[in-house]
Amino acid sequence: MAADAESRRLAEQCDLGADGEKRSAIVSFKRPGRREREHRVMDAIAAVILAVFLCTTGVSHFVFPAYFRSLVPTWIGPARLLVAMTGVAEIAVGALISVPSARTVGAWMAAILISVYMASHLDAVRHARPDHPSVLIRPLGVAARLLINLGYIGWALWVALAAT
Repeated sequence: MAADAESRRLAEQCDLGADGEKRSAIVSFKRPGRREREHRVMDAIAAVILAVFLCTTGVSHFVFPAYFRSLVPTWIGPARLLVAMTGVAEIAVGALISVPSARTVGAWMAAILISVYMASHLDAVRHARPDHPSVLIRPLGVAARLLINLGYIGWALWVALAAT
C-alpha cells in the first residue's frame, strides 16, 4: 500500500514547462517482472558460456593444431597461419563477450567469425564420400558440421541481440 502511494506521489510531481506552466510528470517505476528477470539471467548465462566456449576453442587451436589444420581447405591459404590467427581471434572475441559493456560487439564479431568458418564446412561437401576414413568428411559428418556451425551462429546472434 505504501509503495502504491509513493508511486502515485512521484507520478503526480510537477515540473515547469518552457512557458512556466506546471505540467505533471508521468514517470513509470514499474519493476521488471519475474519473466523479464529470468530472460536477462538466461541471456547472461548464454553469453558467459559462449565466451568460455570461444576461449576454450581458441586455446584448442594451439593445443591440437593438426585437427584444426585438417579442416582448412588448401585453396584458402596456409593452414598453420590461419589456424593460429583464428585461434587468437576466438580468444579475443571470447574475451570481449565476457565483458558486459563489450558483449554486443564481441557477439557480432563471433557471429561473423563463425560464419567465415562456413567456407571450410561447405568445402567439405565437395569431398564428402560415404567411404571416407574421416567421419567428418562423410556425408552425415559434413551435414552435422554444417548444422552445428549454424547453431553456433544462431547462439552468437542471440547473445548479440540480447546484449543490445
